[in-house]
Amino acid sequence: MAMNNFEHTGTCWRNARLSVTVRTYGRSFFFGAGETVLAFIPIGNTDLIPGHPIELLDEVKALNITTFFGTCKDVGSLYLILQPGFDFKVNGAFFKVAIAFMFDGFIPIAKKAVIFQYTVLTGDIFTLEDHQVSLDIMNRCGNIMRTGNPNGLNTNDVVWPQFDSDTFRYCVFHFNPSIRHHLKSNNTQFWNRFKPALLDAV
Repeated sequence: MAMNNFEHTGTCWRNARLSVTVRTYGRSFFFGAGETVLAFIPIGNTDLIPGHPIELLDEVKALNITTFFGTCKDVGSLYLILQPGFDFKVNGAFFKVAIAFMFDGFIPIAKKAVIFQYTVLTGDIFTLEDHQVSLDIMNRCGNIMRTGNPNGLNTNDVVWPQFDSDTFRYCVFHFNPSIRHHLKSNNTQFWNRFKPALLDAV
């Protein structure tokens, strides 16, 4: 693959099989010459993208949106299918050995999160507020995937504004989400806030 021509490189990637892309991506960008720990798979609305994105857009089989991200509901199985050296019909003992090898040095809770698809993290670790914030963010991400707009039909939700260079509005996610103006650094500048307040006090 010629890396000196962006268009040619992009064409190569688009025409390559998914398994080849995953293997090459891991070797080129993660570890140089080894196996990648995680397989990043093109996913849309929880399904593998069935064809070339441009063709899907032209045939109106995919939404033309500016933001597109997400993950697969069963990354583990696809990882075992696509990664060289792994048999899809592995047994439990082999899988545990593979996890221990691939995630060597990780804390136990991180390994369990991989094995159980993060279900181990749904107990007493998080508060009700944590769950609410997480649900809000997931809903908005789902809206982006479906429509390209993070704001849903619920009129009670805080409307996430589009950031621009005029108003500098952005959404702060917490239990009671809010809209802020300008970046925090602008509100905490020494010369603009602290010094005038100090001079007023003396």
